[in-house]
Amino acid sequence: MPNIREFPIGKQKILTAAKKLFAQNGFEGTTTRMISQYAHVNEALIYRYYPTKKDLYLEIIRLKIEELSSLTENLANPEHDPESIPQFLKNIALKLFSSVKNDPDFLRLLYYSALEHHELSKMFCDCFILEIRKKLEGYVSQLIERNIFKRLNPYLVSIAFIGIISHYLVTNTLFELDDRQVDETTVIDNFIEIFLNGVVQREN
Repeated sequence: MPNIREFPIGKQKILTAAKKLFAQNGFEGTTTRMISQYAHVNEALIYRYYPTKKDLYLEIIRLKIEELSSLTENLANPEHDPESIPQFLKNIALKLFSSVKNDPDFLRLLYYSALEHHELSKMFCDCFILEIRKKLEGYVSQLIERNIFKRLNPYLVSIAFIGIISHYLVTNTLFELDDRQVDETTVIDNFIEIFLNGVVQREN
């Protein structure tokens, strides 16, 4: 699937406007007329590219899945030596942080659609979120087999790591709770240290 920048200008304007308005008003609360006015294009142009509002929404979801596909591909064949684990986890976190930082409207759109119980939010979760979780679970299972990780439930371990990152991104994107403005690298490094080694000081 092509990058949005490869689309005609009118189509780019439609997608950008639609994402912004879906994020602000939800799927049900956004009309094609509102999108055309925000994008400064004729409403007929929207229907030329997208016969229904659902088709337009689906395009936004598909483009995001395509953009993030490199992350799931990088999870396919990770190294399993102990020294590589922090960097492997950091790469996942950096990709997720970058995605939200560059496109906060998509996160808002996703959460709005989940509140509306829209089927397309489930499609994104099935194609991306669950895919990451499954591959991370497999990675954890292999580390357990090699006695690198403790014998914990790999499903719960994978959810714990994704949960740390996603909770921070959601609360700071939707609710702007990080009043201390900690830099991204410090946040990620601390979360990985907490995830791998905990917070209790242990005697050597």
